[in-house]
Amino acid sequence: MQHPDHEADTVSSLPAPRRVPTRTSRYIGTPVGQSMPSPLHRPTSTADPAEAAAIFAASYEGGDFTVSPLKDAFSFRSAFLDGPRVSLHSIECSGEVTGSVPFFSPYAVTWFGAGAGSVTVNCVTRRSADAEPLMLPTERAFDVVLRPARQNLIRFAPDFLEDIATEIHGGERRALSFDLISPAVEDRTDRWRSAVGQATAVARDAGVPPLVRSNAERLLAHALLTLFTWASWPVPPEMRLPPAWRVRAALDHLHHHAGEPVTPADAARAAGIHTRTLQQATQRHLGMSPSAYLRDIRLERVHRDLRAGSPGSESVAAIARRWGFGNLGRFAAAYGDKYGQKPSETLRQWR
Repeated sequence: MQHPDHEADTVSSLPAPRRVPTRTSRYIGTPVGQSMPSPLHRPTSTADPAEAAAIFAASYEGGDFTVSPLKDAFSFRSAFLDGPRVSLHSIECSGEVTGSVPFFSPYAVTWFGAGAGSVTVNCVTRRSADAEPLMLPTERAFDVVLRPARQNLIRFAPDFLEDIATEIHGGERRALSFDLISPAVEDRTDRWRSAVGQATAVARDAGVPPLVRSNAERLLAHALLTLFTWASWPVPPEMRLPPAWRVRAALDHLHHHAGEPVTPADAARAAGIHTRTLQQATQRHLGMSPSAYLRDIRLERVHRDLRAGSPGSESVAAIARRWGFGNLGRFAAAYGDKYGQKPSETLRQWR
């Protein structure tokens, strides 16, 4: 699991922009009813809940959304700054919004300048209020509920964020799995807000040099990768498609809880599938059982800790036991098969 201490798609089905009363958006930073100096800016407003629901569905890549007015004077305003790597959305809605998203492909974070919202995946609900950032589930289905709110949403194209993550984990580009249970790292939120401010200012300026735009987007991506706990692992392409999202969720669960007494049955239950389904899928896609896959995750964590440790302060036995390997002989054999060297050699090599 990547610790925070280590250092999208374009919506194409929005209604045509309408003239609305001038009002400053706290997120975008420009009057919603005025033109921005960027062809990517698409403000809109409506008093029709059905039209608002369609805009929400477009922002979340589809799904079934319902907008319910809570009073006679319903209002909805939005402003989008869409780009090929990063998209910034701001939506103000006076009604209650409920939606079921069948599959959401970008990496995205949301927070609320006013009001609150929640996201539910497999009966686990995360709530956000008071500007607390909330990571949305990627490459899986979820339900969303928004109270009358001013919602901010930033979406990252998968290839872009995964490329940035290689600068941190040092490997090939691969899927990222964010821990959807743990909250944002509190002492990193100021860095995140600063990066959001810079990225927003750059996105609004159509004349900004491409290098300045790229640097602002990279800064924002790095800020996100320090804001939440995440892991990266090589996910087979077929497991990144909608039919396999529950199996992927189960394997993500193993990655995020490998340091706990978790079992494959626990992971299957968390993903809402039967243990047998998980067993069949991992054998078919990964060529191993879920138990063997969990063992490999723990061996990888041992390898990481051995590389980070030093012979004077860490011992192979202590690190192995930390990750659940009680029989040191069997552990050393499994480690040698996977990494081609003894654990003690790794510890000395990376001291």
